[in-house]
Amino acid sequence: MGGPTENDCYFEPPLNVSGDADRYDHRVGYDDYTQPGNIFHLLNDDQKELLFGNIASLDGVPEGIQVRQLVHFYRADPDYAFGVAAKLNPSHASEKAAALAELSLA
Repeated sequence: MGGPTENDCYFEPPLNVSGDADRYDHRVGYDDYTQPGNIFHLLNDDQKELLFGNIASLDGVPEGIQVRQLVHFYRADPDYAFGVAAKLNPSHASEKAAALAELSLA
């Protein structure tokens, strides 16, 4: 999308604080999808339909951004992504579902 990117030249050097201190990569060993997937599983069918409708009601979002977000939903739970995709564009839901399955592997 052409936004800002990280530039390594601005990293601070490690500090000697009772041993070396350096940057900590908080992403190692954690995933961002288990918790949302677990919360999604707690919802009953009516609550899931309400969630799908609320997310899909956002007008004017470029399709590229919609697909990227659907991939995140897919990683939390495929039914989450498929439910939102069906509300976004019911006539193309199966196409989006197939694309999601492929994209989520990347």
